[in-house]
This record gives sequence, structure tokens and C-alpha cells, in this order.
Amino acid sequence: MTIDLLSCLRAAKEYQAKRATAYHKFESGFKDFLATQDFAPYQTCCTECTSTFKMCSEKIQLLQHTCTTSGCLPLAKLLNTLQDKERAKLQLTIALHREQQQSFTHGDAAPATAETAGTGPTETEEEVASDYEGKISTLRHQLAAVVDDVNDVMDELQIEYEELAGAG
Repeated sequence: MTIDLLSCLRAAKEYQAKRATAYHKFESGFKDFLATQDFAPYQTCCTECTSTFKMCSEKIQLLQHTCTTSGCLPLAKLLNTLQDKERAKLQLTIALHREQQQSFTHGDAAPATAETAGTGPTETEEEVASDYEGKISTLRHQLAAVVDDVNDVMDELQIEYEELAGAG
């Protein structure tokens, strides 16, 4: 079975572009949620983005399978790496959103002190804020590294595309 590698590469790039658009929408929806604390629009946004992420993932998996069964193993491996990196990116994005939301919520809450809680020593508001900031910073760095990895894979796919387009 022969496949049109250019078409596979073009499709992978198109699905990746759809995924990138969904990430922008996801980030925008989250920022709106933090600003308004209105969960319903954010929930709708999450549902729509999840649907887009799922569709893109399934389509790229299908392309990967087609490449594998057609003997185009280097392309299949690139697509597999892309999927792995995108999975990590989504997991880190969700973890980052969770930490940012908790930090935001904590910032609106009154700090617990030994006097108000009636117990022994507690973390100060500054210590808790610093802990959130540290977690958020770590997640941002990890996310940036994964985004760089995704971009590297996309660069490799683009090089493959240009080489095939030039040879055709």
C-alpha cells in the first residue's frame, strides 16, 4: 500500500494548527473565568476544547497508523512523538490552570492565623503564596520545555514536507 506522504504531512500540520487554536481558546476561557469567576462559560469552553483536542489526536493517530502500516516508520515515529508531547502539554496546562485557580482563590481568602484558627502555628499567607508561586513557576518552565519540544517536532515535519514537495 502506498500513501501520499505530502498529504499525510499536510494533514498533520492542519490538525496541529487546529490544536493550537484550541489551546488559545482554552487559555482565553481560563483567563475569563479567573476574571469573572463565572464557571458556566469556562465549562463550555473546556468541553469544546476537549472535543477539538480529542478529534485532532484521533486524526493524527490515524495518520500515524497509516504511516506505520505503509512502512513510513520515520514519519510514524515523529507523529508518535508529537502525540506524546501534546499529551504532556495538555496535562501540564491543566495542572497549571489548577494551581493558578487555587492561588487566585487563596488570594481572595482571609489568611488563617493561630489566633483565628485556635490552633498552633500555621503557614503565613506569604508562605502559602510563595508555595503557589513556586509551583506555578515550575509548571510554566516545564510547559515551556514541552512547547519547545512540540515546536521541534513540527520543525522536523516541516523539513520532511519541504523535502518531499521539492522532490515532487
